[in-house]
Amino acid sequence: MAVMMETSSGAMDASPAAMAATVSGPIVGIASKCLDDLAASTAESNPTVLSSCNGSTQQQWTLNGGDRGA
Repeated sequence: MAVMMETSSGAMDASPAAMAATVSGPIVGIASKCLDDLAASTAESNPTVLSSCNGSTQQQWTLNGGDRGA
């Protein structure tokens, strides 16, 4: 499976430079729902859910460059 990153212009980019960049924003998945940190908690093992996207802080995620879970 190829991994693609969305650029600030909305284009998709799979280049090594794009994959090494730190990116932040919502993670949108099934039925255009956003990954949501339930109750905006920082506690370990806090559940995540799919919710309607609303731009809230609990729907903002950051992936550090090179940290793609490989």
